Amino acid sequence: RKHFDGTVPPGSKNFVGDASLVPALANGLVAFFGQAAALGCDEAGFPAYTGPTDMAALHATMAITDTEYTFFNDALLGVMRGAGVEEADLNATLAVLESFRDAIVVPPTLCVKYANALGITQEALLTDVVTKTFGRITAATSPIRRYFDGTTPPGSPNFVVDATKRGILARSLVAFFGSPDAMACDAADFPAYTGVTGAGYRTLHQAMKISPSEFDYFNQQLLDVLTDAGVVTDDVAAVRALLETFRADTVFKPDTICVKYAKALNITQLELMTTVVTGTFGAITAADSPIRKHFDGTVPPGSKN
Repeated sequence: RKHFDGTVPPGSKNFVGDASLVPALANGLVAFFGQAAALGCDEAGFPAYTGPTDMAALHATMAITDTEYTFFNDALLGVMRGAGVEEADLNATLAVLESFRDAIVVPPTLCVKYANALGITQEALLTDVVTKTFGRITAATSPIRRYFDGTTPPGSPNFVVDATKRGILARSLVAFFGSPDAMACDAADFPAYTGVTGAGYRTLHQAMKISPSEFDYFNQQLLDVLTDAGVVTDDVAAVRALLETFRADTVFKPDTICVKYAKALNITQLELMTTVVTGTFGAITAADSPIRKHFDGTVPPGSKN
């Protein structure tokens, strides 16, 4: 319904609320489905289809999912079945409809794709990935175990031994990796991510001082879990690219000299640099300074004093 009531895409025509818009839509669909390439209406006077022929371009902004497209097809076939159309002809009609699927439907996200392929819920899919990844990164030989066993930072939760806290972390990671900006799980009951984002995410991970190699290790363990589960190479590469978008905020970046000392002195960076420059200028233009001549108009002759 949302594709016909003006909801998706925003600002589109509301065929549900404005009856005057329906005839044009209906006439266009009649001509489209009746054309020779579809159901093959051939009587004299049957309207020729003159609308858009690029189905991908026409539906690009509608973000139609596989499920929604199937619902439309089932609705149309249901009407035809109710009118007495034979099963063989229904199958032929379905074949016509299916020929447009790739052009009309947006490709499923990785979450949707593999949950459907495995016949499990999206939450179950991500939970399995997170659980197996956690097992790898907290193994005795893991170089990043210390971030999960309470060692680093000191006093942090020990997720390895505390099942309750581990469960909380796991649910948060499931929601994080399944969020719209990550693997985009779209099930109505998929948990929403409510953890830290943006500056909060950066602050949290910068305190851990995670090295580039440690970040790479985490990523590789997750990618290996996906590979072992049969995720195809292109999709593994897509997840790798996604993980890389978090590198800048996750990997420890030491403060620059300016940032470090402005923090230490509790002053602004502008105040710090102004103090440095002003103090330096006083030293190099003192009466006994051997380079005062370059600032007092002496060298070169006529220069600014």
